[in-house]
Amino acid sequence: MYTASLEPLLRECNEAVELAKAGDINASRVKLDRIRYYRSVLSQSQDQAKQSGVDQDAALQYNPELIQSYLEVATAVNDRLQFLHKWIAEARASFALEELRQSSQGFQLYIDDALPGIWDFAQDVVVLTDADGERLRDALRARGQTKFIWMTAYPIEEDADTSDADTVFVMAGEQIALPSLEPILSRYSLPRVALIAMDYSANDEKHFHLIAKSIGTCIIAGRTTQWLPQMTAEQWLSLVPRLARLPSVMGLKDQLEDADVLIVSPGPSLANDLELLASVQDRFLIIATMKALSALIDAGVRPDIAIWQDPQDHRDAIPEPAKIADVALILNEGCHPAFYDAGFATHFAYPEPGFRGTRLSASLHGDETPYFIGTSVSTLGAIMVLALGAKSVTLLGQDLSVGGGLYVGEAAKDDLTTDQEAHLTCKGIGGEMLPTLPNYFSFIGEFQNVAQTFKNTATLINATSKGAYLDGWDHMPLARHPLVIKDSGDRYHVDIATAAMLPKERVEAVLNALVETQEKLDHAAKISTEIHKNCLSTIASGSTDVTVIDLLEQRLKLIFDEECPVLRYYTSRQSLALTAAIASVQSLEENLRLSADYYDSINQAANKLIQLCADAQGALREQIG
Repeated sequence: MYTASLEPLLRECNEAVELAKAGDINASRVKLDRIRYYRSVLSQSQDQAKQSGVDQDAALQYNPELIQSYLEVATAVNDRLQFLHKWIAEARASFALEELRQSSQGFQLYIDDALPGIWDFAQDVVVLTDADGERLRDALRARGQTKFIWMTAYPIEEDADTSDADTVFVMAGEQIALPSLEPILSRYSLPRVALIAMDYSANDEKHFHLIAKSIGTCIIAGRTTQWLPQMTAEQWLSLVPRLARLPSVMGLKDQLEDADVLIVSPGPSLANDLELLASVQDRFLIIATMKALSALIDAGVRPDIAIWQDPQDHRDAIPEPAKIADVALILNEGCHPAFYDAGFATHFAYPEPGFRGTRLSASLHGDETPYFIGTSVSTLGAIMVLALGAKSVTLLGQDLSVGGGLYVGEAAKDDLTTDQEAHLTCKGIGGEMLPTLPNYFSFIGEFQNVAQTFKNTATLINATSKGAYLDGWDHMPLARHPLVIKDSGDRYHVDIATAAMLPKERVEAVLNALVETQEKLDHAAKISTEIHKNCLSTIASGSTDVTVIDLLEQRLKLIFDEECPVLRYYTSRQSLALTAAIASVQSLEENLRLSADYYDSINQAANKLIQLCADAQGALREQIG
């Protein structure tokens, strides 16, 4: 949704249009496939934003300049896409199917028209039929397609040759066994699925929709405890007894207000600035990402605070105890317990946006907390300190490019730098084009969004010596930074003891909030069970009356949206999977079957959280005595 994601798409569109006008079909085709990939990246970033539980559309209404920029680029992209779509459709219509079958170029032209406009050749799935399947697959492989499902009317051999390693075969009209999908379907993705066949029947379409339904069911029934929202929520509830006695990041507000904050990331370029930073470190309040800590401390730089957000078990990123004993750690309240066990001076938990609005979150952090969002720890840190009143933010080691390697102190890997065609590219600080990764590309957009939001209220400087250009930020070497050239005289020190003070009644308030949360979850579990039963009974009876189901769904939605948002966040991936699967259904019965599976998963999720709430209450009551 960021203009940074749209701009390279617009560039590819412009080039594709020029090549099309020049009659260079092959070169334009390469651009068209790249456009499909960029649109897939953009779509994926939007999906991930929705899964975070944050209403970004609501946030955009307070940033009219960002909206205008987004609309201008989006409008230009749409204009080019309309031209390209018309060009492809007209070219394809000039030939009959039999004429297209006569050459490889004919098959490629057919694919140009048949492939969806949003497509990731490495993630999305093409469904083939026996008719023309071999030649279509060869043509798609030549364009980078790696995942196929082949609907066949012939017996399936148990031992496929190596050329079929990217293909799952299924008897037409049969549901795919879930283990069969494992070679091509990641449990963490929501792949698009397209039937690509030059001449297909109504039965082929019916069989295709069965495959789409199978994939949707697989996603819903996957190992949900490993998905990010579930992991964060489960760890959060398990940690509540500890969080009740730890300070919130909101306790740092007074100390961050009007501070000059330096956020240090572990990009390779950080090595260029460590010596200078050590000599001027007292002029900033320094926040270090976890992976930059050791490099800083080894260079004689003592950060005031460290920051971490990933809920997974990455305890190997924690420096040795002697290096962190006097450093406070800001971390997500749903982080892995290993980070709460680590020997930092103290732990300041920040409110997870997905839990915001719950009584339990309010009991830990207060009724009014900002949205601390950001898919990278550095964008999160910038948004956090700015929301809490910092007067300036300076970035260091924020390369966001793989041209020089991944992390400070590591040598660049050849496979990261030699084949730029395999990477996205971004504009560098010096105007050059640099190779980057999809997640880095997204982070660039987030930093630009930060600039749009805060540029009128704070000074934003990117002092990274080499890396991605961040629109809206002032770029300058650390040596030319105003606070390096001239000492302001301000000194910063985080008073951990003061910031960590807690009200006496806090533990009791947390316990009461847990009790209320459990009651809401129990209500949701019962409603989900009723919807599941009604879906199955409606299928069995052949009725088309879904009035009762609709009423129950409305009540459950109220619980999701207002009474127990943690359940909505916890089950966000299941909800997205249902949405994707419903798009392919052909009948009310299929819809009801998918819905039955979905509400059964909601019931199981609610009961899991109920147990975690009960366990946390027991631990808190033991603390209270």
